[in-house]
Amino acid sequence: EVLALRRAEHPFIVRLEQAFQTPQFYALLLELCPNGDLNHLLCSTKDESGRCLGLPPSRAARYAGQMLLALVHLHEALGIVYRDVK
Repeated sequence: EVLALRRAEHPFIVRLEQAFQTPQFYALLLELCPNGDLNHLLCSTKDESGRCLGLPPSRAARYAGQMLLALVHLHEALGIVYRDVK
């Protein structure tokens, strides 16, 4: 994953700033995303019972398109097949 992130430069891929290892951990220092992650965005609006409402279809389509463009870049420009999309 570190090698892929070092090679990937794309506006829809979080940039790897630094990678280092301690005796107990392997750490990745990633670009700051001040608005949070996708899960935070999905659960930012809740109904009266506290359930997450998700995104309107137009915003979901926009984010899905951005993810697809990032995956296409990894595959076609860098020869990376990313199989762990969540």
